[in-house]
Amino acid sequence: MTRGGPHPFWMPGWEQQSIWGYEEGLGHLYAQLYANQDDPDAAPRIWITPPSYLVRDIDELAAAIAQALTPYVPVRVPAEVIKSWLSECLSTSLLFPTS
Repeated sequence: MTRGGPHPFWMPGWEQQSIWGYEEGLGHLYAQLYANQDDPDAAPRIWITPPSYLVRDIDELAAAIAQALTPYVPVRVPAEVIKSWLSECLSTSLLFPTS
């Protein structure tokens, strides 16, 4: 799957504080998304976590993020585009591992 995380989420307008990752012991992916203008001390604007979301793979995470972003973006972002921002992080972490 992926290293646990947290990993940065590279979507423009959301890239400064947003993260996602894999909960090793629990077996699901998660995301905590902040718009760039959000207060860094506030709770994430969007939480992709159980019990609201039980995400098992990157395709499901991309679809959940695309749906959750809809009220905050002027044009719906396709899940395929979200997946490319998630995958960009994975390819970077494989090239430059931190551990």
